[in-house]
Amino acid sequence: MKMIKVVGLLCLLSSVIVDSKILLGYYTDYAADLFPPSAVTYKDLTHINYAFAMFDNINYTPTIKSGAVLTDLVTRAHANDTKVLISIGGWGGSMHFSSMSMFNHTRTMFIEGAIQLLRTYNLDGIDIDWEFPGRLGDVMNEVNVQLDTSNFLVLLKELKQELIKRSLGDKLVTLAVRQEPFDGPDGPMKDVYEFGRVVDYVGIMAYDVFGSEVPTTGPNAPLHSVPGQNPPLSVSQAGNAWNKAGIPREKIVLGVPFYGRLSTVDVDMSLSDNMFVPHSSRYAKGMGPSQKILPSIQYKSPDAALQIFERRTMIPWSYLMTYQVLTTPTVANGTAGWIRKFDNATQTPWLFHVGTKTFVSYDDPQSLEAKAAYSCREGYGGLMIWALDHDNGHLLSSLSAASQCQVRPMNERTLSSSPSRVHARWMLFNGVLATLLLKSIVY
Repeated sequence: MKMIKVVGLLCLLSSVIVDSKILLGYYTDYAADLFPPSAVTYKDLTHINYAFAMFDNINYTPTIKSGAVLTDLVTRAHANDTKVLISIGGWGGSMHFSSMSMFNHTRTMFIEGAIQLLRTYNLDGIDIDWEFPGRLGDVMNEVNVQLDTSNFLVLLKELKQELIKRSLGDKLVTLAVRQEPFDGPDGPMKDVYEFGRVVDYVGIMAYDVFGSEVPTTGPNAPLHSVPGQNPPLSVSQAGNAWNKAGIPREKIVLGVPFYGRLSTVDVDMSLSDNMFVPHSSRYAKGMGPSQKILPSIQYKSPDAALQIFERRTMIPWSYLMTYQVLTTPTVANGTAGWIRKFDNATQTPWLFHVGTKTFVSYDDPQSLEAKAAYSCREGYGGLMIWALDHDNGHLLSSLSAASQCQVRPMNERTLSSSPSRVHARWMLFNGVLATLLLKSIVY
């Protein structure tokens, strides 16, 4: 009788434990010198997207810069049970998607090249980052408003069919997408259900909301938008939009940034909690010469941060710590003139330098854990990071537990800790199940 009860509880356990949430990070090839594969904390990640493979309009075959870097990354990742996908495209690599997807022979060339990359580097899948079907991304991109999105679906179906035909059906096919569904001839599509049938998941780039092209300051990656503030985009809006258009929540991975957005204003933003103020410049104002290569600055002082900000619109999270803008992940360096505020409506922090009137919107452990909690609560597939090289360890370690829906409150743990990746939401249930199991054995 005891054995029957134990077996029954083990069956219950098998039904309760679910697949782990995705925690995906983009690894950029252009940062490999400063952030080699040996620097990645693989145990905290389920997937890595190697960015980027690109292609031209002559042979339409995706290629990468460094096979040695990718080989090293895959070897280390697989040793830690982390999957690696090749990401094709990106902001600067989407120029020829439109013409490639239009014709059968060019799609075939693209698919052959992508599959060759899979086999050569023992990859786990293909991530396509077309920015954007039916809408202009980079000014050099080709765009066909009428046909891009329908051609994209044809491409994905042919890619999936070819993978199955070659006994590679277990390889992942994923997408990186913007906050709204793909554009059709009449704007954002109301039905992208067929895309959801073909791909394993879509990663929403839910950041760059209040970028340099927006006339006011605001959150780079708001969890929720604020009524009356434009653009009305956010993590929650983006997830809902794609889900409403036909992508199941479990196939939606919400993107989070490991970088901040900078600008300059005329007013003293330290005097109020309002983070929406007109720019006086879409760049940050520093005190020294423009620094194009941030790591070239080897000293740490309050003025160093102002110099690296000069003429920039973006800043990696790691530099906020390295150059003492923040003294801890959630405390600003007041001695150097910085203040930190947290906007409850959007669940995002922001920084302001009183002397230079520099504004910084970014994400930190507090805001990232709020996004992770939202993802868990709403049943999304997980989280996607741009980009791993922007971190100094604080952000990924915060997300590792939080993304698996078992995070402890921030004041109960050390931000610099590095928890192991969890493959199932076991911690949510083990206390109850262990108690039941013990009782069944006793009785």
